[in-house]
Amino acid sequence: MDNAIAGSTVLSPLFAVLNSITYFMSLNLTSSVGVNSSTLLSGSIPELPKHMADPAGYFTFLYVANNNLNGSIPPSLSDSVGILDVSNNVNLTGPLPPSAALPYVNNGEWTQTWRCNFANTTVCVNSSWPYSPGCIRDIHAALPYCGTSVLAPIDPTDPLASTDNSGAIADTAMILKYVAAVLVLAVIIVIGFFFFRWRRISRRIEVDNVQAQLGDASGEYELSDVNREVLDLPAYAPPAPDYSSNELVENDSRRTLNAESVFLVSTEGGDRRL
Repeated sequence: MDNAIAGSTVLSPLFAVLNSITYFMSLNLTSSVGVNSSTLLSGSIPELPKHMADPAGYFTFLYVANNNLNGSIPPSLSDSVGILDVSNNVNLTGPLPPSAALPYVNNGEWTQTWRCNFANTTVCVNSSWPYSPGCIRDIHAALPYCGTSVLAPIDPTDPLASTDNSGAIADTAMILKYVAAVLVLAVIIVIGFFFFRWRRISRRIEVDNVQAQLGDASGEYELSDVNREVLDLPAYAPPAPDYSSNELVENDSRRTLNAESVFLVSTEGGDRRL
């Protein structure tokens, strides 16, 4: 699409604003070929803010083709995005900076960017690189070694193809993280359950001890169910009365005599109570 943004002072504040958007992924400032040069982006490409330049971040696509950009590719943009298109910026020059993935990449060659386009620029690669950036898959788009017209060969490893395995590994790692989090949460819940259960029993025992101290003074005390369960004591059952005992027989006899000893005797002069 045509952009109506002009001047090299535009990209820096624009990047600063976009840097505050955590999930911002794509920026397309490509101009249509043949538009008036006054409406094109000019000047150099500024450094990306730290958040946008992070290879593990969300910012993935940058298109600034068909403009009047000059200078060289900034180090923060080296091998740090998935798609980079700077084609048809004839004044864009210089060697590509070493990969931002260093020290994991030998000699600094680009192996992380999936696809890139440097057509119609004078960008070149360091002579120590065995291949053109891995994001270039067409021999006709291969970059020359700096100071020569010799084209660097195509890297046999396609970064875009290798993302399948890395994606699977990343998915597996993410699943393992979730499983570990669930297990940790389950352990915390179980420990919390037994802890509160223990605290509940301890408090009931404390209450029973207080009741026992108060019961000693009145002679009355009954164990709670929790205390009985902890002490493993049987429930109290009073013994049945033994009617064969002499004492009980004598008591029953006395009650019978007392009941029969009160009666009314009629006499001529009145009643006499014996």
